[in-house]
Amino acid sequence: MNAQFQDLLLKATRDEWIERFTAADVLCGPIFTYDDVLADPQFQHNDMVGELIDQDGEVMKILRTPIRLSQTPAQVRTPMPDLGQHTETILQELGYTGEAIERLRDQGIVAM
Repeated sequence: MNAQFQDLLLKATRDEWIERFTAADVLCGPIFTYDDVLADPQFQHNDMVGELIDQDGEVMKILRTPIRLSQTPAQVRTPMPDLGQHTETILQELGYTGEAIERLRDQGIVAM
């Protein structure tokens, strides 16, 4: 059944399918790529696109939080960490010794 749907869906573009489904009163919408989201006029109008400086000093575009509270505004202040960037610190805070952390790393259980 999936193969049949895939064959059928490949016969038109995403936007053509959305138009057809909308005309048939089917609730639907596009699935955006990250670049689509950043370029979307509604996201830009709602000030949903922001910028951060990453660990290498490069400017990166981010999506701002959709929750807007006047008394306690949310904001993204730092970029996401690299994979394993905080592993050692977290394991130390959990009580692991340097030797135990090294064993975990050697066994491929954790990445750093």
